[in-house]
Amino acid sequence: MIKTSIFHLSLDEEKIKNAYLKVLNILLKDKELLISNLLLVKEKLLDVNLSKPMEQAKNEMLVVSGLCDQHIFNKEKKQMKYEAYMEEYVDLVKRFTKAQDEYNKLIAEQVDKNRQSIKLQAFIDDIKATDTLNLEFNDKLFNLTIINIKVYKDSHLEFNFKDGSVINIEL
Repeated sequence: MIKTSIFHLSLDEEKIKNAYLKVLNILLKDKELLISNLLLVKEKLLDVNLSKPMEQAKNEMLVVSGLCDQHIFNKEKKQMKYEAYMEEYVDLVKRFTKAQDEYNKLIAEQVDKNRQSIKLQAFIDDIKATDTLNLEFNDKLFNLTIINIKVYKDSHLEFNFKDGSVINIEL
């Protein structure tokens, strides 16, 4: 579904989708520029390496795990009042869970970006392989390529792409 921030009585979602496909066909006329722009979008938005923050979260989990072990097996800690002992232990568990949640979130984000990158690369490969494409509207491609669409009163649309391209068409 296309997200809209304006209401235009004579313009429905199907018309916008068809206009987007026309714009893509215009871009296809200059295939090399389109491929270059899609690769730029792929590089800037999808080819993100999250290994450093993932490693930091993983290291935090290891540190906290060690602190938990020390807490459990430290004889002096066992002499503490039960409430204080458990409060400290619960704080460590919360810290570990927070790091684990961050690590899992980063892994999911990396997997999603890798999946999107593969799909975009497949689309780029399709463009390279053919002179004409039988294009169908694709929400993900739309969201990966478009910043916004300006709709003017005279049924004029301005498509603003994430690579900086601007294409105007009349409906």
